[in-house]
Amino acid sequence: MTDQLPPTQHERDSESKAEPGAGPQRPGFLMMVRLLPVVFSFIGISVLMLPWSLQAGQWESSILRGFAIVDPYLLSGFTVGGQGGPLAGLLDALGRGEFWRPLTPVFLHFDFMHIAFNGAIVYVLGQRLEIRLGTVWMLVFMLISGIASNVVQLLWSGHSYFGGLSGIGFALLGGLIALGWLRPKDPALQLPKQFVGSILVFLVVFSTGLTEAFGLHIANAAHWSGLGTGVLLGLLLHGVLRNDWT
Repeated sequence: MTDQLPPTQHERDSESKAEPGAGPQRPGFLMMVRLLPVVFSFIGISVLMLPWSLQAGQWESSILRGFAIVDPYLLSGFTVGGQGGPLAGLLDALGRGEFWRPLTPVFLHFDFMHIAFNGAIVYVLGQRLEIRLGTVWMLVFMLISGIASNVVQLLWSGHSYFGGLSGIGFALLGGLIALGWLRPKDPALQLPKQFVGSILVFLVVFSTGLTEAFGLHIANAAHWSGLGTGVLLGLLLHGVLRNDWT
């Protein structure tokens, strides 16, 4: 699927000065990084974490355990024997000053297909949104949706053996659905109906638990909560969208 950003005023002015017959030029990689610092930061941190994320079958790395929403070795003390459950484990971690934990599981990917798929979704959908929200509000969107999806997954599953950008990916989808409905004339906010439909079908199928028969455990609570959070944030952030597209 080819995804193109609508031109900003600067790009339209540049194209108008180009030689006659020359088509619009796609921005290079460095320009895209400058345009999308939040999207590339989240993907980049995830890539840097791969050497530890790929060890998730053991969960012995202190760095890996430090990125989990709650240290798995400590969480069992709260979930076994009625010691307050996963929420108590999270509150205990926050009480010890580990304020990063509600977010950092988004940077853990447990195989190359995991990071490739999530990174592609975040890039394709994130570029549409960051160019409209701007850096600050895009960061707010990503932080809130990442934290919300992680916390809901912890409370639903009762364990902290999960990670990935997919909760944010579904939040981006939800945000674009909401904003596309509010601004039907902005092409950057319009997603093909077939694309949205296919993603939602996969979400429903994954939620049935069929994938577990093949050893594929999906963080469905993170996906659903990410989608809902994204829709809500899209409705709330509608007023801060940039209007440089005409």
